[in-house]
Amino acid sequence: MRTAIAASLCVLLLAGTVALAELPAWTKDVAADAKWVIRVDVKALTGSAIGKHLLEQMTTEQRANLAKFTETFGFDPTANLDSVVLYGAAYGPTAGVAVFHGQFDRDKLLKLLAANEGHEESKFGDRVIHRWTQKPEGPNDDGVRFGAFAAEGVIVIGRAKAPVEAALNVLDGKAESLAGAKEAALSDLTPAPAGTFVQAAAKDFRLPEDAPPKAAFLRNMQAGHLLLGEAKDEAFAILAVTATAAETAQKMRQMLTGFVALGQLALAQAEQDGKPAPAWAPLVKGAVIGGEGEVVTARLSLAVKDLIALAEKAKAAKAAAAEAKAAAGETER
Repeated sequence: MRTAIAASLCVLLLAGTVALAELPAWTKDVAADAKWVIRVDVKALTGSAIGKHLLEQMTTEQRANLAKFTETFGFDPTANLDSVVLYGAAYGPTAGVAVFHGQFDRDKLLKLLAANEGHEESKFGDRVIHRWTQKPEGPNDDGVRFGAFAAEGVIVIGRAKAPVEAALNVLDGKAESLAGAKEAALSDLTPAPAGTFVQAAAKDFRLPEDAPPKAAFLRNMQAGHLLLGEAKDEAFAILAVTATAAETAQKMRQMLTGFVALGQLALAQAEQDGKPAPAWAPLVKGAVIGGEGEVVTARLSLAVKDLIALAEKAKAAKAAAAEAKAAAGETER
């Protein structure tokens, strides 16, 4: 799932103007005090032209790994997973939880848990919270996980027990959810257009003093919201950022507008010289920068076929670079 989220955020650099709907119902799964949230509508993603293309591009090894996962855990993430919501009331790997909606083989999952050497059970109300260990996902991961079956087809998982318990209270209506929050900034999520399959938002950014220079721009932001999706053969993305001050936001708008203008000038020059338009041309043509006050918005739209073509060109260029590097290495030997 983490790979699916990463692929979506990296590949879909898109956006457009579309009719907006009401605040999504899934926000009832999220705690009112959440500082960040990422929601992936897996059904919408796999059913889109973009999602189908990504699935078609899976390598033989990836297909084998997916088949092994399905056999082991009793469900296929690309077919049996409806959606996943990740959120946290604080920033940090142990503060977040994931809420999965789908069709799961509960008996098979329980048997797998029982066979885990680190498996333990504890009661939380009328539910059982399971603790297990798995392969660490990074240098700061001890591999310990906590999870519970919140309802039929709903699973909650986290790296610490307390956030899982808090998430269960939200799902049961015992704690306030984002959908009913009146003062939480994340309750002001931009309504999602039809066809949205990735929605992410965050507020109160906190960067460590030793944060890398590339991340320093976050110090000038209070909150952000990103929408990615596909509608009527158009891929879209809408980004809204709230800066720490109106002056800062104005500078951001000017910078982004300048980038778009430079791109449009380059396209005009290429057309005048009779040269073919560069691969990134559709991105520039569909870019709109806006906002007012402390808010900066960026909207991009792109025909799905153009996005796929752009991705294929990037893939071919990467393969050619790798081949050239390998050839150079052979020559040096």
